Amino acid sequence: MLSIEKLSSKTWKILPYPGTSNGARDIVWDELTFLGAGTKHQREYFKQSVRELLEALVKRAESCNGQLSPLTVYSKVNRLWAFAEWLTQRGIWLMSDVREEDLVEYIADKVVCVQAKGRVPRAKTISSYVTFFRELFLVRKHYTSPIRFDPHCSIGLDSLVKKGSDLVPWKALPLEVAKSLILDALVWIKDIAPLLILLLQQIEMEVGCCVGLTKKQVTKRTASAFEKISHREEYKKIFDLLKDESKTTAEILRRAVRLTKGAVLVEILFLIGMRISEANSLDANNITYEVHEDGMQYRYVNGVAAKKKGLKRGWVAPEEVVTAIKALQDMNGPIATGREQVHLFQNIMGNGLRARVGTKIRPPSYTTLRNLLVDFARSSHRAEPYFGDLHPHRGRKTFARFVTLRDKRGLGALVQHYGHLYAAFLDGAYVGTDIELKEMLDEENRADLAEGLMDLLSSETLGGKGARALSQLRDSVEIELKFSGRVAIHAIVDRMIKQGVKLAPCDWGYCLYQQDVSACRGGPTGPNSINRSPSTCSSCQNFAVSEKYRGWWEQRYARDEDFLRNHDIPVQTSEFVNARLSEAGKILNDLTAKFVSVLD
Repeated sequence: MLSIEKLSSKTWKILPYPGTSNGARDIVWDELTFLGAGTKHQREYFKQSVRELLEALVKRAESCNGQLSPLTVYSKVNRLWAFAEWLTQRGIWLMSDVREEDLVEYIADKVVCVQAKGRVPRAKTISSYVTFFRELFLVRKHYTSPIRFDPHCSIGLDSLVKKGSDLVPWKALPLEVAKSLILDALVWIKDIAPLLILLLQQIEMEVGCCVGLTKKQVTKRTASAFEKISHREEYKKIFDLLKDESKTTAEILRRAVRLTKGAVLVEILFLIGMRISEANSLDANNITYEVHEDGMQYRYVNGVAAKKKGLKRGWVAPEEVVTAIKALQDMNGPIATGREQVHLFQNIMGNGLRARVGTKIRPPSYTTLRNLLVDFARSSHRAEPYFGDLHPHRGRKTFARFVTLRDKRGLGALVQHYGHLYAAFLDGAYVGTDIELKEMLDEENRADLAEGLMDLLSSETLGGKGARALSQLRDSVEIELKFSGRVAIHAIVDRMIKQGVKLAPCDWGYCLYQQDVSACRGGPTGPNSINRSPSTCSSCQNFAVSEKYRGWWEQRYARDEDFLRNHDIPVQTSEFVNARLSEAGKILNDLTAKFVSVLD
């Protein structure tokens, strides 16, 4: 096998892609216990059959795709073990005894589990189980006591697939929900994570080295350490924040550890657009710095790109993400991070807080990471917990939405980060080989462009020098709109997009960008971000303002008007502010001069 190395009959090793360390883990066959059912002979005989079956499944997949990703292999192991244990709980100890009714019942049980969580099973998920059963039959010559029934001929399995719902693409979170979630994660990493790290370091000092001690002695030392730190101010702050008096000190700390991991995951998914599998494969030491041609130093989070056969790539990261990753490294502790090939996200056995010498450390499953994300979103410490369906892919969708959002005023403190990434998106520098992310960015970019054009074409009033050209466009399609209404305006927007209309990001209006008349002297991809300003834009033929931005210009006018009421203002300053006041006044006058909307 290309994807698995047999270390012994009891231990197999899942191999990472050449040149990478991500995903390497052991398959320990002694952990397949069948929940203690049956006799020893039944367990060992069936386990041998399962071993041969896994090897056959992996080899079959490798014959088509070459070496499999560690995630693919691990998924096959989990699915096969779960099915084997389900069979033994029903007294079935040979694959040759499996009937059609058993396969149908197994899938039905899975559907019930999904429905119990308030979710709808997808047809694609049910189909994947049917495909798995069919593979068991296709490799029947390569394992002991193979399945005799051919699932390809099962009407019952096919009917189950039809009961699943269509796959609905995940959508970005609403702006306010996502912004609140991201900001709460930033606050947690900034204010709470340092307190938690200090407490964990104190516990480690109190417990000391446990080599040679009995389990009872270790428990006694740990209990004493928990008692001491429960009186510290750092612990009281965390305790008051989590609002749970029924929990012990250890339980409060475990919850704080989970929330810290959840906060880090929020920042990684929402601020740099990683997949959950890419986040799970990150090593502990993954931050590098690189100086670009413009002389700016960029921070990169380095990992393995999903679905690229182990290809390494870097993600441009803001300082906040780097801080979060370093906080998680500090929380994991020196024993954990000092080991070779340690993942950033870890499942630490024992008390689950910090690894000691000899503590088992394993990478978490994707279900575990999703639960960390959901736990943070629903945590009672948040002012507005989110109880909606929060799949990790929604973080990636939200990232794409925020990057391409032209009116970023609602993003608050996140504006600078997403604004920088939008420029990288335009010149194609950010996505690299991530085709799926490029498609998502293109999709969100088009949707935001269409929304802006709809606002311009349907607004009752328009201001700015670009308003005249828009008015002429509206007049030219007025007759068409009278007959078709809103349906036609969507068609017109689509036509404008296909013709290459550019709508640049702006906080004070719309820039229907054309390079040859650009007052800011922009380039082929868009306006010049250094030269752009409200004063420059108001003198540009590309600029238009709809009712949506009236408030921004009213506030600007009011501020300048109040400023001019001051005494002893230098003449030069007064002339400058008066010019700004005149610009704002002209745009507001344009907006006040109403004309009939094209939708009327």
